[in-house]
Amino acid sequence: MLCRDAYQTIKLDTRKNNDGRVDITWHFQDLAPVVLRDNTMTLGVPIPMLHEKENFVWSTETVIKTPKGYSCLYTHPLNRHDLPFTTLSGIIDTDSVIHEGHIPFFIKKDFEGVIKSGTPIIQVIPFKRENWQSLKNKDLIPIAEKQAMLSLLNTHSWYKKNIWKT
Repeated sequence: MLCRDAYQTIKLDTRKNNDGRVDITWHFQDLAPVVLRDNTMTLGVPIPMLHEKENFVWSTETVIKTPKGYSCLYTHPLNRHDLPFTTLSGIIDTDSVIHEGHIPFFIKKDFEGVIKSGTPIIQVIPFKRENWQSLKNKDLIPIAEKQAMLSLLNTHSWYKKNIWKT
């Protein structure tokens, strides 16, 4: 996977203007890391709860190219509910498209402040595309119940010691 990120030294300032809309400014001369996007671009996409209605995009210069048969899930940084924005998720076939990044996000309501340089804005998870079918298998229920019981007997690192594959 090839990546290049030009925005490692940018901080973003967010404030409400007199109309109550969100303004974002940045301290970087040549690039616009954030762009206000026309809301028609995300028609039908629900606005996350407690977020402003304005739709912004992270306009990154990150370039990702994966081997044939691989795609990437672009998503909000996992378990980072503390961030003052929510990045939307999507899958991009990065083996055939070099994505320059126009990743949509929403700012949390009433947030005014600085998003500091180095704050994670997106997580990219590559995966191999494969055709497969899901099937119902009731035989798995007793196995899962047994594992649940065993994990209760030894709660410390049970999953890591018995299931996890490195």
